[in-house]
Amino acid sequence: SSWLLNFLYYFFNNLSYFLSSKSFYIFIFHSNRIQQIYRNSEGNIWCLSAQKVYLFMTKENRFIDVQQAFEKNGPTNVTISNIFPLDNGVTWMVSEGGECFRFIDNDPLNSCERMNYLFERESDINIITLDNSGQEWIISQKGLFIHGHDKAISHIPFHFFAERGKETWFASTSGKMACYNPEKQTLSNIC
Repeated sequence: SSWLLNFLYYFFNNLSYFLSSKSFYIFIFHSNRIQQIYRNSEGNIWCLSAQKVYLFMTKENRFIDVQQAFEKNGPTNVTISNIFPLDNGVTWMVSEGGECFRFIDNDPLNSCERMNYLFERESDINIITLDNSGQEWIISQKGLFIHGHDKAISHIPFHFFAERGKETWFASTSGKMACYNPEKQTLSNIC
């Protein structure tokens, strides 16, 4: 999309400025490859490189090594495989071992929260998304979870998410469908 092209254009066209500027923080990646990049709700860019996570702060023109935030919450050797930025100021990250981490976008180094969902690997999580009412959904092979609720809403392995009006719809690859009613906080299996 256009934000990606703008970031790459801006970064590479200003690389000589960054390297010559005394105010620019010299930053060295652990790898010469960026595997994934995502824009967060603050307009900053999450970069995944060699399974380490960095955040390019667009207003400050600098990279932050976010890997240290994981170390505050447990094992020091966390390898991130997926990043899910949401429009509510939150970004979720999933490790190869299935651990979920939740960040507040405007304070990533101090807001890393390890979530207590029991996933065995990153492929157990299909998508993490935000619905129209502001609820954060974890759609996984082990079922549906809403951030802030202790138990799964359903144990059906849904893969697809859609909204129509106030209703949130889910579908599995095996043809099962369900509808979540936020007012009643209930999930109704359709088929």
